[in-house]
Amino acid sequence: MYEPRARWTEGEADVRDRARAGDSADEELAAEIVPTTAPRREEDTGEQSERTDGSGWAIAGIILSVISLFVLPFLFAPAGVIVGYVGHRQGARTLAWWAIGLGLISLLGAVLLRPFFF
Repeated sequence: MYEPRARWTEGEADVRDRARAGDSADEELAAEIVPTTAPRREEDTGEQSERTDGSGWAIAGIILSVISLFVLPFLFAPAGVIVGYVGHRQGARTLAWWAIGLGLISLLGAVLLRPFFF
């Protein structure tokens, strides 16, 4: 005949059986499924991964740095680095570092490749 599958593992069944038998273990049975601590909220800890105050500056720096890869690198790359630095000072750290890095790569590439074309 068909035998139904057990719904609990052996450990859960033991705890349940002891509770029914009146065991004086004084265990809380729902402790296995309830989280022991409340989830941490960002404003409770005082930590903030990245402020978004300077994200506009940082995005403008990224745009200038990307433009400098294709057009007028001696003009747009320093502008992208400077605007990225302003974004970094305003709090948008990751985006600003991307703007600064792309601008420096573009400027370095223009300096190294310039002698081959002129």
